Amino acid sequence: MKKNKLLLFIVFMFLSLINVKAFASTSVGISASSSTTVGNVITATVTISSSDPLGSWDFIIGYDSSKLTLLDNANQRVVGYGDGNVKSKSYTFRFSTKATGSARIYVDSASYYNWDEKSENVTKGSKTITINPKKVNTPASYSSNNYLSSLTIEGYELTPTFNNAVLEYSVNLPKETYNVKVDAKTQDSKAKVTGIGDITLVDGENKLEIKVTAENGNVRTYVIKAIVEEPNPIKVTIDNKEYTIVRKKEGLEIPSNYRETTIDISGESVLSFHGDVTNYNLVALKDSNGNIGLYIYNSNDETYTSYKELKFNSINVYPYSIEDNKILDGYEKSKMTINNNEVEVLQNKNSYPIIYGMNLSTGEVSYYTYDAKENTLQRYNEEANNKNKEDNKKNLYMIYGLGSLCILELLILIIVLAVKNKKTNKKLEETLEKTMKFNPINEEEIQEKSKKELKKEEKQRLKEEKKKLKQSKKNKGNDDMEQL
Repeated sequence: MKKNKLLLFIVFMFLSLINVKAFASTSVGISASSSTTVGNVITATVTISSSDPLGSWDFIIGYDSSKLTLLDNANQRVVGYGDGNVKSKSYTFRFSTKATGSARIYVDSASYYNWDEKSENVTKGSKTITINPKKVNTPASYSSNNYLSSLTIEGYELTPTFNNAVLEYSVNLPKETYNVKVDAKTQDSKAKVTGIGDITLVDGENKLEIKVTAENGNVRTYVIKAIVEEPNPIKVTIDNKEYTIVRKKEGLEIPSNYRETTIDISGESVLSFHGDVTNYNLVALKDSNGNIGLYIYNSNDETYTSYKELKFNSINVYPYSIEDNKILDGYEKSKMTINNNEVEVLQNKNSYPIIYGMNLSTGEVSYYTYDAKENTLQRYNEEANNKNKEDNKKNLYMIYGLGSLCILELLILIIVLAVKNKKTNKKLEETLEKTMKFNPINEEEIQEKSKKELKKEEKQRLKEEKKKLKQSKKNKGNDDMEQL
């Protein structure tokens, strides 16, 4: 009985240890209404929770600044500490909506330490909000007229001559034309027009859009192709596609941590943006459709590489192509589109994709974990990941060890029961032996009894034979008397 209790205790301890968590369940979640209208104020509640009492945390709240404005001078970064009792803590953020479409509120980055001061993985939440136009009653009497009555570029003639039913026009401009003044008037005074005024131009083709919105909301778009003559255009061929170097900075967005300068290409001074951190020289190239992009220029071999900058709220990264010796254990190289850029990533079916690239603020090259659902980037902690793997291995070894211990205990119990049965059998044998000692079998007595029984049986047999003989004589005498 004691052995059975011991076995049950060991099994219970084994099962309880199997269920020990490798990590506490820690998450930073966001809740808010799923839809609203422009001009409203919404409240987002951010909650950090854990299956154990909270330790310490540090997270940054991100949001779509083109559609939302953070109110109350709230700080995007939150740092907090638990008191050893609470398992969740909530914070509220108020936003005003300023544009229609889908807007995301998300946890841009987060770190968490338990009471043992050990870092734990954090599940980061996000919330997508649909912002609808402000509801306006549109009476049937509202005008639908969205035509222009005139369209001009000051000092130049459009081709063809303006006609309110014609939507596309073009104009040729001399070199070193940096801007033009566009003017347009609507047929209906209640209609509104955008895309007019002073417009900045680049060399080559510029696409100018003039939009007319009728009183009832209907939109009509007029397009002018403004072509600026380029002085000594420098042509570049990349992957069998021809580009032209852009010499003007007007209309170009200078990347963060870059400064304007010039470099020499084909004997010409060309506009460039130099990164003191990356040591890259960027030039702007324009394709035949007028699309402009930045490229890294390598003066040693006069080659151009497309510049891809992944922008996030707290970090900007230039992604590298991943060489074979940079592939992490357990990962495979593949490609995915991030922020409209196709980049190489490392993927593992059990974890987030990993980007290898340069931090454009520090110049440090490292691995970064990408969360596609929340569109966030966080530095990959290889040391913590390896530690987690080691912890998992230790837990696995502990489980194997406890399993082996249980098996050993079962074998011991079986052996004990077998020995116990053997002792019982031996006791029976000893008891029988003792019984035999106290009641010995006397063979001579048995033989004597057998002789007496044989003599008794012989006497009985002789008696019966005599009786038969006597009867036989008597019968014979009767037969003789009958004959006489």
